[in-house]
Amino acid sequence: MRALFLAAVLSLPAAAQPPLRPEPLTPVEDAFAAGRFADVVRALQDGGVSRLPRRSRARAYDLLGSSHERLGQTEMALRVYQLAQGLYPKDINILSGLAGILHRNGLDQRAQAHYERILAIHPNNSAANRGLAEIRRSQGLLDESAAHFERALDETKNDAGLWRDYGETLAEEKLLDKAADAFRRSLAIARGPDALLDLALLERRRGDRAEASRLLDEAERSQPEPALAGLRALWLLEDGQTARASAAAEAALRADALDPLARWVRASVAIRSGNLPAARADLEAAAAQQEQPFIAQISAAMLEQIAQGSRR
Repeated sequence: MRALFLAAVLSLPAAAQPPLRPEPLTPVEDAFAAGRFADVVRALQDGGVSRLPRRSRARAYDLLGSSHERLGQTEMALRVYQLAQGLYPKDINILSGLAGILHRNGLDQRAQAHYERILAIHPNNSAANRGLAEIRRSQGLLDESAAHFERALDETKNDAGLWRDYGETLAEEKLLDKAADAFRRSLAIARGPDALLDLALLERRRGDRAEASRLLDEAERSQPEPALAGLRALWLLEDGQTARASAAAEAALRADALDPLARWVRASVAIRSGNLPAARADLEAAAAQQEQPFIAQISAAMLEQIAQGSRR
């Protein structure tokens, strides 16, 4: 009977065919796509989701939770996703949204459980593999992290950031050739300053100082930053080019007078030339800052060495 009914309906003239049901969530989808997240919240909060057809509700919860997060309302977003997860425990989008918000807010143990549930349903899910890769990397489990990055890349090959994160994990594993390939794959998709800097640092580790310098030049042209100028100053100092290192440090400090790396380089040059008062001033400033704790520590250690030398 059903087949006969469908055949009869399809044989009717277009004007006589029953109209298709409009999708009530379409205006909300459009508002979300346009970045009007407050409009999404207004449309779906206070029972707005429950007034939708059942087929639309899971997606509506996903849109509502994501919109709250985009508006900076993290607690509300988490409540929405937790409610939705209870109603739709196997919905990939709901699980992904909940895992993502937990991960982005540092609740990785809880996020990990949700990512693992996603992969139990869909082992090749790119977002879940990426999330687990990031969590495993933060835990120091680099082999597992790299394996999850590789699974994510099987599904998402054209994501420059994903290739870069994978390359950084490989570099931490000291798999330098594989890391260089990953960074170059990232740069082939989008030639951004972060991947250029990653590859420059890697080539420096591999001993190709000329290529590292060329890549650093390109990164600076792409996005000039005092930190890059400070790094150039450090490399010149390491290469024994103290005059050029000093000039590079001065250039970095003209752009950012508080740059701790540039101050450390300038202090190191001053020590070599015997100008201890100038060195002390820069080291004290570098030791007092909190943005780069490693530089603060080595600056404090150098200050102590200078003090010990003056007491002898």
